[in-house]
Amino acid sequence: MKILPIFFTLFLSFQVFAQSLNIPLVTVHGNATVYVKPNEVHFSIVIEKFGEQISNARQSNRDIAEKVFQFLKKQGIEEKYIQSQYMSIRPNYIHQRRNNRGNWPDKDGFIARQNVYVCLSDISKYDEIADGLLLMDIESFNGPNFKSTELEKAKMEANKKAMLDAKQKAIALAGELGQKIGPAKLISDVSKDNSRGFNAYSGGAKASTGAAETSSSFAIGQLEISVAVSVSFELLSE
Repeated sequence: MKILPIFFTLFLSFQVFAQSLNIPLVTVHGNATVYVKPNEVHFSIVIEKFGEQISNARQSNRDIAEKVFQFLKKQGIEEKYIQSQYMSIRPNYIHQRRNNRGNWPDKDGFIARQNVYVCLSDISKYDEIADGLLLMDIESFNGPNFKSTELEKAKMEANKKAMLDAKQKAIALAGELGQKIGPAKLISDVSKDNSRGFNAYSGGAKASTGAAETSSSFAIGQLEISVAVSVSFELLSE
């Protein structure tokens, strides 16, 4: 969280600079929130298989992975939306703790593990695909995470609204004193990071409680993009 200390340092430095030039300022915060309907759902699965030999564990994992890939392709998911992690293999010990002599006990085999990440552009198919995968011999299923390809566009819209909000506040404050505002002298983005649960995005994306229409058994809601800016305008006399 080094952004805020840097921001305040720059802000104070500018205030000192402005005062040295005898520039009166009015500083305000502008806020805006826009909502975007998700058009993608992301999820991942873990394939983990045991084998007495490394080759057995690796082959068992590959067999399940192949079934998973074939299933996903039959559901109309293109290969570019399916990403598999490189398979990792580790020994599997009979006991997880050391024995009294300080040595690891004998291993009884090996564990082959692989993660598969999927991006689904047709959210209505999520239930069917999730159910099909859960019926396979997989270790775990993680998701869903809802996202939108329109997020950057929405963030730009939020930025514009936040700046307009700041300008309107500055005009109102200056008007109470019988003054006007001049050009902006300092603009800073002071948005808080509220993107929990949507780690593929930055800039404040989170789920709202508003339900969007869907034929699925869950309400996907909307992605919320919140922006906050701090703007210092030159304060002019009438």
